[in-house]
Amino acid sequence: MEKKVSEKDNLIVVAQFGKTRGINGKINIKSFFSNSFDILNYRNFFFRNLEKIPIKLEQLNNKIIAKVEKINTPETAQKLVGKYIYIEKKNYLNLKKMNFITMILRC
Repeated sequence: MEKKVSEKDNLIVVAQFGKTRGINGKINIKSFFSNSFDILNYRNFFFRNLEKIPIKLEQLNNKIIAKVEKINTPETAQKLVGKYIYIEKKNYLNLKKMNFITMILRC
């Protein structure tokens, strides 16, 4: 795990780790976005303690699945179940602004 964010106040909760999936350490993600799949537009995720989560997200049918670096078994993935996933507030606001500008340009 690498970079930390400066303050907890700069984070916003966007998802939660759900049940484990399969034998290779993948885990379901419960996205809190109004469109669940909007979470796929983000790259830098953190735990509440400001530690960056080295994670890759993918859409599988109507679900969001995560693969966390160095988590390779259901037993180690189980330790993440129920933990919240955060992003930096500035990234959330920047993406919302970009989506708004794109929407205006399309009109």
